[in-house]
Formats: sequence, structure tokens, C-alpha cells
Amino acid sequence: MTTRPPPIEPVAPYTGKIRYPLDGLLDLARSIIHDLERHHRSLLEAAREADNEDGEAEEIDNLTDIDQSMFALDRLRWKARVEADSPGYEWSASDVEGFNDPSAGEEGLLTLGHTPKAAWVIGRAIERRKEKRGAPPLTDASWNKEDALLDFLLFLAKYNHVGLFSSATSSET
Repeated sequence: MTTRPPPIEPVAPYTGKIRYPLDGLLDLARSIIHDLERHHRSLLEAAREADNEDGEAEEIDNLTDIDQSMFALDRLRWKARVEADSPGYEWSASDVEGFNDPSAGEEGLLTLGHTPKAAWVIGRAIERRKEKRGAPPLTDASWNKEDALLDFLLFLAKYNHVGLFSSATSSET
């Protein structure tokens, strides 16, 4: 298994620098994906308890899609989940190095559209987030800021947007 995605061909030469709230964006993405995963795990358990094979198959497919986005954005949580599901799993030294790479989150974020079904996962995670939090108050600016981050996440999750951005660390190497 490799923890580094293949290089992405830029849309055009990278000539500018953008500053953005990386930590806040990653925290929000990780949070909404983790919430979506918990939700679909509970739906999977309910389908199993009801002996609903079609529902179980659908939820396994959904969790597989969520799993790929989790790997892109939150490798340590993904690793912990794999270890919980498969106790005693042995990781190679390069896998461990990839999990501990501080740039992996940003690389995963900026190449999210390269992840299969990422647009569906992020879109559904955003819908769930908005359902849970309710309608935003008109006077609370923090909700507008969160919505802007959610919109940017969805933008990054679209396949045709891969290659528009590169992290400063990846463009230097």
C-alpha cells in the first residue's frame, strides 16, 4: 500500500501563493466525515439487525466511499479504524512514515477531487452537518464563515478542480 497519491498534473503553471485557513478547513472536513462515518455505521448495524441484505450492501458501499475520503484527509483516524477492524495488522515503514507526514492532510485536501466519490462524501457530510446544526441565525457571522469553508471543501472535492492548487511544500520538492 502506498500512502502518497500519484503526482497531479497542474492545470497551468503555479505562479501565485494563496494563504487559507488550512487547520480550520482540515478540522472541519475531518469532523464532518467522521460524523458521516458514524451515521453510516449505525445504519449498517440497523440493516444487519433487521436482516436487510440490500440495506447492508448499500451501507457497506457508502462506508467504502467514506473510507477513501477519510484516508485522503485523516490518515491517522483511518489507520486507527483499520487497526480496530483488523487487530494485529502490520504496517510497513513507508506506511508509518506516510501516516506521520505533516503535509499529508494538506496534500489530501488539495487533491481531494482525485479521491473516488469524494464529491458525494463531502456533499453528503455537508448536508448532514447543516441538518444537525439547523438554520443559521442571520446575525451570527461564524455560521457564514463555516458555510464558506464548507463551500470551499465541496469545491476541492470536485474532480475537475484537481490540479488547480498545490501546497508550497509539494511545489518545492
